[in-house]
Amino acid sequence: MALIDWFRKNEKFTDVFQSMTSNLTAACLLLERLLATDEGDCDVTRQIKDHERRGDQLVKEVIQKLDITFITPFDREDIHELAEVLDDVLDLIHRAASKMDMYRIRREVPGARALAQLLTEQSHELEAAVTHLKDSREVLLRCERVNELEHNGDTVYTETVRSIFDNVSDPVELIKLKEIVETLEAALNCSEDVSDVIESIVIKNT
Repeated sequence: MALIDWFRKNEKFTDVFQSMTSNLTAACLLLERLLATDEGDCDVTRQIKDHERRGDQLVKEVIQKLDITFITPFDREDIHELAEVLDDVLDLIHRAASKMDMYRIRREVPGARALAQLLTEQSHELEAAVTHLKDSREVLLRCERVNELEHNGDTVYTETVRSIFDNVSDPVELIKLKEIVETLEAALNCSEDVSDVIESIVIKNT
């Protein structure tokens, strides 16, 4: 089946994945906003939690669609994996925001905003990839860009951890800050996992 035919006949799955990536992008933008201040923002943290809950609902929706669909557009395992890894990114975003609140961090976390900005860029690319599934070339370019952003994130992460160790003398504060940037770096890696799944699906169905 040509990819464009697959897209047209299986909108019930593409629609939910578009909702998932859109929800992810919204959470990323909120995380950027949270990390842009040194005062904390409980309201933003709650909004991120709302998006995390929405993500859980969308995963359930995918599973429900799988249960009532006899012939799926691509492997059931791939559909389930895509939903799960998208939700994993959202969980890590929520975890980073929760740590900011739990640790009562009221200072700028070195490098965190830069990592969050890269994460937002990745999310925009994933959103575009899912939206343009009928164009395999476009999808593969978007996935390649997600991978490039992850590599950029590795550099920022290394520099950030070095800066934390060089400039933070309080060991407890050091551990808190390091945990947050590690969570953000994990989210970048997980976004790359999403792009890998999307790329695999497109290649299989082209």
